[in-house]
Amino acid sequence: MTRLTKQYDTIAHDEGVWTVSWIPGTQSLFTGSVDESVKRWDVTDHGLTEAYKVEGQGLGVISVAAHGSGQFAASSALDSLIRVWDVNDHLNNISVIEMAPTETWTVAFGPQMEYIDLAVSGGTRNTVVLWRIGEGQTENVGELAAPSVSRQAIQLTN
Repeated sequence: MTRLTKQYDTIAHDEGVWTVSWIPGTQSLFTGSVDESVKRWDVTDHGLTEAYKVEGQGLGVISVAAHGSGQFAASSALDSLIRVWDVNDHLNNISVIEMAPTETWTVAFGPQMEYIDLAVSGGTRNTVVLWRIGEGQTENVGELAAPSVSRQAIQLTN
């Protein structure tokens, strides 16, 4: 049996923490909270140190993810908005995607590094919506409503 050892215990937000995600290639992670914020934390030998806070989502952040390149992040909230931003320049959103109510439960980035695919799972419609985020645009790549549906790649042009 593998033994787990608790390393750190940090009060990260003013209200409950609903989501956490590592930033690939770093010793940092994101947390999302009922307090409507996302925080970036750097892990050091002494614990977690808050690097910055992203605000502006309503009704609580329920999912956060970082792209495999470690350059981009996305968060979803109960206000039905998904925000995508540059991890190093967190003050400007790259994209804001508005979804139907209760359709933003989870965000996850695709494994490709040459473009940014973002999958968003919903609640009441039983769907997964795929988005491709490119320079100056966001495009709905498709909706998956059943396991037998396949996605065609869409080439983005400026």
